[in-house]
Amino acid sequence: MSRILLVDDDAQINEVVKTTLELLGHTVTAVENAEATAEVFAEFKPDVTLVDYALPGRSGLDLLRELGERRPEAIRFLATGMTDSTLLKKALEAGAASILCKPYRMADLVSLMDTAVLLEAALKAEAVAGNPGGDADVLMLTCPAGEPVAGETLGHLIAHARHLGAACDIAVRCLPVAACELMRNASEWGKKPGGEGEYQVELSGRDLHLDLIVRDSGPGFQWQKTLARLRHGVHKARASGLELVSALTEEFWYENDGRTACARISKHRTESDE
Repeated sequence: MSRILLVDDDAQINEVVKTTLELLGHTVTAVENAEATAEVFAEFKPDVTLVDYALPGRSGLDLLRELGERRPEAIRFLATGMTDSTLLKKALEAGAASILCKPYRMADLVSLMDTAVLLEAALKAEAVAGNPGGDADVLMLTCPAGEPVAGETLGHLIAHARHLGAACDIAVRCLPVAACELMRNASEWGKKPGGEGEYQVELSGRDLHLDLIVRDSGPGFQWQKTLARLRHGVHKARASGLELVSALTEEFWYENDGRTACARISKHRTESDE
C-alpha cells in the first residue's frame, strides 16, 4: 500500500485521518507545521502527501510547490475549508492532483486515496511497459467498458506524453488525472445493454499541446447536463471528475452527441514547471 504524509496543524484531524488510512493498510506519518514538512518529506519519502491549505505562517499552496520541486512524481492533494473553483484551479497549478474540502466524510478520503493508488500503479506500469506507441506521433488504445480504469493504460499515456515532449508534471499528473476521469465516464456510459462494450483513447501532440480524445461514451451520455454542471464549481467534499478535467486542461469539449470527449493540455503549463 501507499506511504502517506499528512500536513495539518489540527492534531485531532491528523489522528483521525491517520487511524483511518492505517486501517486500510497504508503507512502514515503526520506533521503539524510547514517547517517540519521538508525534513520529514525527505526522510519518509511518501508516495502521497495531503496538505492543509491554512497552515500557520505559510500557505499550503506554497508548500505544494516546494514538495513538487523536490519530487515531481510524488502525488499531492490539498485539504481546504474553501469550496470555490478558483482555489481548485490554484491548487492544481501548484501541483495538487485534486482537493478535499472540509468537512469531508471518510468515504471521500478513501475515494481520494483510491485515485492516488491508481496514479501510483500508472507510474509503475510506465516504468515496466514503456511506450507501446514507439516513435509514432499518435497512441491509440482500446479499453473495455464497464470495468475500472487500469493503471497500465494510464502508464502507457504517461510514457507517450513524455515521448511527445511534455514536461514531467504534465505527463505524470495533469494528463493521467484528466484521462482517468474521462475514461471513467466512458467506461460507465459506454456499456451496451448486455454489459459489454469498449471505448477508445487517443493521445497525440502538437508543438505546444497534447490532444486527448476518448471516444464512444455511449448513447445514454447526456453531455449538455455534464457541461452545465462544470459552471457551478466545486460543490462537494471532493471535486467531481469533470470539474478536474475542466481545471486541468486548456480546452475541454464534447462532440458526436456527447460520445467523444476532447481535451487539450499544454505541454508546459503549470507553475510547478517554471
